[in-house]
Amino acid sequence: MKKFLLISVFLLVILYSCSPDEETQAPTNNVQTTTPEPVAVVAQYTVTITTSERGSVSIPGGTYNEGTEIAVSASAADGYKFTGWSDGNNLIERQITVNEDIVLEANFDLKYSSYNLNINHPQKDEIFKNLSISSNSSVMFKKNGFQHIISNPANPRGEFESLLPTIHLVKNEGWNVSNYYDIGMSFGGRDESKINDDYDYLFADHGTEVWFGGGEGRPYNNVLVAKNIDLNNIEWIKVNQKRSFYHDASSGDLNGDGLYDVVAIHLGGTNSTDYLDKIYYHTFLQNTDGTFTQDYNTIKFYGSQRPSYDCWKFSKEVSDCTGIIRGSVLIKDINGDNKPEIIGGAYTHNPEWDTPIEVENSFEIFSDPDDDGIYEKLNFLPRMGWLEKDALGTDEIKSYDYDNDGDEDLFVGIEGNFDGPYTGTADFNGIQIFDNDGSGNFSFSGIEIPFDDIRIARFDLFDVDQDNDLDIVFSANLFIDLGTISGSGAGSSYYYNGQNRLFKELQNNNEDDEWNDTLIDFDELIFYNEGGSYLKKNMGNKVMIEKGKANINSNFVGRGVETVNSSIIDGKLIFYLYKTGLDENRNLTLDIIEFEAKTLN
Repeated sequence: MKKFLLISVFLLVILYSCSPDEETQAPTNNVQTTTPEPVAVVAQYTVTITTSERGSVSIPGGTYNEGTEIAVSASAADGYKFTGWSDGNNLIERQITVNEDIVLEANFDLKYSSYNLNINHPQKDEIFKNLSISSNSSVMFKKNGFQHIISNPANPRGEFESLLPTIHLVKNEGWNVSNYYDIGMSFGGRDESKINDDYDYLFADHGTEVWFGGGEGRPYNNVLVAKNIDLNNIEWIKVNQKRSFYHDASSGDLNGDGLYDVVAIHLGGTNSTDYLDKIYYHTFLQNTDGTFTQDYNTIKFYGSQRPSYDCWKFSKEVSDCTGIIRGSVLIKDINGDNKPEIIGGAYTHNPEWDTPIEVENSFEIFSDPDDDGIYEKLNFLPRMGWLEKDALGTDEIKSYDYDNDGDEDLFVGIEGNFDGPYTGTADFNGIQIFDNDGSGNFSFSGIEIPFDDIRIARFDLFDVDQDNDLDIVFSANLFIDLGTISGSGAGSSYYYNGQNRLFKELQNNNEDDEWNDTLIDFDELIFYNEGGSYLKKNMGNKVMIEKGKANINSNFVGRGVETVNSSIIDGKLIFYLYKTGLDENRNLTLDIIEFEAKTLN
């Protein structure tokens, strides 16, 4: 019985478990299943940011998710400027939203403009080779809406007198020659000064120094006025009658007739046989027709009208005699009487001349207190500043009230051999400022700007930062410098061995290893008036000039940038340079480079 019961239960379990209906029935519990959302796939894009050797970028790019914003900036290499991105954006720092593949390039360019000059003249090659001396007297100005340049190429120390033409250039889109003038500026114009707001200019030239070039004689030269300058012509007026070693000249109305007159000084050399022409000061009064007549009585020389060295011999009052040869001259009201004075700056003091100590001075000042047209001794000032050194002398004088005390102070260019003998090679130049006490008595201010590397050609007083005071800007000869050894050529110049502060770097040009790309720092030439002190600033005015100097091993060693001068055009400081080069036939070429300096923060 029990056995039958167990079998029955077992069969029942089997029947229940194997029921065909059970296999198709849904579970009795009510559990819901959630279907997962699909995973979003984020798009990625490639950003490529490139540049040239003229600059760099903050990031090179990479792979980024769609919608990512990235910051990128461009940085120009020394001497170059950023000009924009390849997509037209000009912001140096920018944001980029990545929504696609991006290829972006930062563009950089030269900081300057360059203009090739077509010199169509039979002396073309000589002009190209002898432009560096023109840095003494090149002028750029804007008149009646057009820019002009006047330059005087010359071979300053050739065996024969240099007779190259003066060149007048006018800018109309590019620079073009307006005219050539055979006026014989045979030392390239030793000095220049602006006469008036009509842009008449005064040039002094002492002539080719043939005795340094192996030649004979003393050709000496002239003083000239350039007037009535227009697009096609310059009227040149020869001021002097007899040629002399004119080192400087200045203009002003000496006799109250409303016409500008001229005083020129020479360094003791003249071709005139007239005894009075041995006097270092030559005075020329302007006539109503624009010509000039030399006058020997405008300046009173004590003891008699004679050269200073004869005055020392025959005058009882030696202290009233004028001193050694003069290197510079200025006509300016410096004592506040509304009448001009004549200031003559000394040149070198050669101990062999046995100059009486009483006449060893730095400046001689003459005034006309009686309004009779006769200029008498106002003050002869003792040697001071750099002028206490025998082999240093003045080459230029300008005046300006830099300290705002109501009187004109003197800015004096000085050149020569700093510690050597009178006959030593020039190894130094610069300027010193002399303070005026209001009565025409001057003392050294302590302000000086020396150069023992750059061959300074001259200096100008400009308001470069538009703060209503005058700053100092220097011009320079760039073919030679103070390291150039006479007889050794330009290859001995400091700029080839890193000793010239203006030339920051010379690096091989990528396309022509005969040339060096040249990094020039124009900030080295600008000194800002800051409350009566003159300071140099780093304003980012480094400029890389392509093929700026020939390689030192080249047959054209020293060629490239030859000069640097400056001017204020439309309120902006413009540096302009002459640069020689070579064409495909290895003939010399000539360009003008213009660079607008940054002078405002």
